Amino acid sequence: MNSNKSLKVIMCADYLGTGAVEGSTTGFQQIVNEWINQSANEQDIELVVYCIGTHKKEYNLFKNVLVKQYKPYLSSRALLPLVPPNVFPFLIDLFPIHPDMIRNIIQEKPDIIHTLQTFAVTDLSGYIAAKIIQSQKKQVKLINTVMGEIDTYFADYLKRIVTYFYKIIDTKSLLKIIIESAKGGVYASTESKTRSFKSILGFVLKLVSYLVSGSLAFLLLKFFEVLGILQDSVVKLGKALLRFIFQDKYQQLEVEVRTYIDYLREFSLTSRNQNKATHWFDYLAKPLQLTYDFIRRGDEKGPKVGLSKLLANILRFFLKKEISFYVNHCDAVTISRPEDIARYNIKTSVWELPLGCNLSRFKVYQPSVDTFSERVHYARQLEMISDHTTKELIDFATNPEKISKKCIIYVGRLSDEKNISILMDAYEQLLQCKGMKDKVHFIFIGAGFAASEIKNRFANSVTVAGLVPNHLLPDIYNFIRLRHGFFVSASDTETYGITHEEAPACGVPLIAMEKGTRGHFYLPGDRIGNFKIEQDEEIMRTIEDLIVNASNNFIVTLNGLCIPDYSQGEGLSALLGNHTVMETVQKSLLSAMYCMATLPESTSEKMSKYASDLTLLSKFGTEGTWQLLRYIYLNDWKSYHILYNQKKHVYL
Repeated sequence: MNSNKSLKVIMCADYLGTGAVEGSTTGFQQIVNEWINQSANEQDIELVVYCIGTHKKEYNLFKNVLVKQYKPYLSSRALLPLVPPNVFPFLIDLFPIHPDMIRNIIQEKPDIIHTLQTFAVTDLSGYIAAKIIQSQKKQVKLINTVMGEIDTYFADYLKRIVTYFYKIIDTKSLLKIIIESAKGGVYASTESKTRSFKSILGFVLKLVSYLVSGSLAFLLLKFFEVLGILQDSVVKLGKALLRFIFQDKYQQLEVEVRTYIDYLREFSLTSRNQNKATHWFDYLAKPLQLTYDFIRRGDEKGPKVGLSKLLANILRFFLKKEISFYVNHCDAVTISRPEDIARYNIKTSVWELPLGCNLSRFKVYQPSVDTFSERVHYARQLEMISDHTTKELIDFATNPEKISKKCIIYVGRLSDEKNISILMDAYEQLLQCKGMKDKVHFIFIGAGFAASEIKNRFANSVTVAGLVPNHLLPDIYNFIRLRHGFFVSASDTETYGITHEEAPACGVPLIAMEKGTRGHFYLPGDRIGNFKIEQDEEIMRTIEDLIVNASNNFIVTLNGLCIPDYSQGEGLSALLGNHTVMETVQKSLLSAMYCMATLPESTSEKMSKYASDLTLLSKFGTEGTWQLLRYIYLNDWKSYHILYNQKKHVYL
């Protein structure tokens, strides 16, 4: 600790600065911002936050909080300018080492270096700085917080980027791809149409760079198609020669060979390419086209592994190893779910640190439509939301048809790592149930690649609001509660699930996955501190009556319905090819949604009351989680355990 007795903490927050996330928001950002706000009240902690943004600058948020924002050396948007934010929303520096950042962290002479991922530029800078300081026999404590399943998230994003790359190649010429990339693609600034000499020079340099890299990538894929076309004439000539040589025996030979080829052919070709090799000789004579088929399998849904899935699996494997290596070379690690100890083989000192929402804002109250409308319009004036979001939110609050229905809500990114496709399929089946179209309405809060598909697929049965600022969510959740609605998520990659706390804090029952979110559900027999949760016969009996003709394939809790972990801990993203598991999950989710949609209002109100009461009893909120983090910084095990045990959730 410094001689002035204040504790100096370096927090490496990576994508937190200006423009760090396009068209989306993250629980990571939310909790870090809340911790920063909480640290403003500290007299003995000096906080310096290192982050990545679109501008390099420093600014003091509070007297004891300094934010240092760095521009990336090579951003993901610069390398992939045609990949839009709904495919990959994060600003990532692909050049992982910043010598100036490392040097600046060392010069801060910190007592604590706290990293929040493991692979990003700020994390690596903090890690390297800590090791250099420790090698100089100076004291500094390196702490890492496991904030998310980065190995799963970024593997899924890589898969989607590759798939989108195929789409670009299929729809645009090579020259157009290169020119648009050099101009900045979807991230090009439209503020000024005039270019200075410097910007023109930069454009030319980019054009040359993309001409080389773009041509290589483009031609790599087109190469197989070109050779395939050239091979067609060879195939025709080969067939003619075989018919001439074998004559009458040719048909018999064809039948025998096809028998041995069919299995291999079925295994190797995608459904969309089956018609390209209807003849066994086509299959044998076009190995290069088969290679192309394999590469392009990445844009197909199904169990077969193509280039995109292969790359995603490789990235997932190495990221998981990298996370394990990183955390085991820290002085302490904080986790929000115990399963991460085994997942990343953590052997260093571990502290449990639940994340959480601001419980002073997320609570049960009577929302006002007029006040909500004023807040929405004010947010639009500040350009915090779009015209589309403004319109959709006002309509959600005032449209009599929507008000009359049970409202289902999802809050989060509309992307693969949240299993959004499973949720969409379950909702589509729910709407096909008798009377459901007139009974339920679904509001999706968030941005992502699936937004347009949701709109096209469900039309008036959904509201796709887009990105909504956190301060507007408490009103929305309370409107859901008044409409006897419920929160639903199919995500099983939540290391905590802040939205899973926000919704029940406002009295909204949950449907969510057991994997990663069991801590948000309360079963009779569970303990919260010294309080034992008792059975509620009315809830159990009512739900049993509703599912009398169906299999009970979900877990009934006091504040919602929990979908069991059918993946046996592997995660659904690793089992996309297992149709049995995916179908089971979808049926379970559908059954739970149908049950909650048909729940009597009296039972729904009871579950709502349990949701809010038990959340307040068991959750720390941002103030409590900061206090726990403070004890971790001070290595004060006694104070930490006294506070933690007051709200510790012990499962049945």
